[in-house]
Amino acid sequence: MNPIIHKKDGTVPLLWGSMILYFNKKVRPLYHPDQGKDLLMMALVFEIVRYGISYFKDSSGYSELISTGVIGVVFLGLLFLVIKLVQVNLKDIGLEKLSCWNRYEIFYFLLITPVWFFLFYYFNKAIFSVSLNENGWEILLVIFILYMCWGFYQEWIYRGLLQTELTRRYGATTAIILANVIFTFGPLHFDLIYQGKFIILGAIFLIGLFFGAIYN
Repeated sequence: MNPIIHKKDGTVPLLWGSMILYFNKKVRPLYHPDQGKDLLMMALVFEIVRYGISYFKDSSGYSELISTGVIGVVFLGLLFLVIKLVQVNLKDIGLEKLSCWNRYEIFYFLLITPVWFFLFYYFNKAIFSVSLNENGWEILLVIFILYMCWGFYQEWIYRGLLQTELTRRYGATTAIILANVIFTFGPLHFDLIYQGKFIILGAIFLIGLFFGAIYN
């Protein structure tokens, strides 16, 4: 028992435990290898179709926020249905029941959600300022909910499907790096390459490594 991490009673302080990611160890997936191939194909098809739709959608200001969020909601629902059709257990691809979370995971989620919301608002504040003047705070709440679904969709594709199957095939380290390379330079952020926003891509890659490590 480490006296730096643990208290005298053997427990770990809630805030400290969340900061050092004192989470439940991920259980090795139990699905059949053929289902693993289905997961990879599913991730590929979903992202190709999503990118095709995103390419032709409105990409200006406030309308882009709404349309991107709606796409995330629709694709999240479709992804859930297809996963059920291929009969893969949801817990094998990262969707644990809340009752299975430990207190550190719950606290971390409650801690990181407002931080994410602040960062999302900060980097889109120009668009939000116009929207708030025209529509009020109600539309901000709608966009927040839409983008939460959009975030879940991204994580489910790149962490839940792609990284899970790559881990089963090649091990955790290779899977985290490979899945994150696809996450950073694949269809999700492909436009940033043409725009020359390499600093942003670097930040995305580092953040992706962090969340990939948490997932595994």
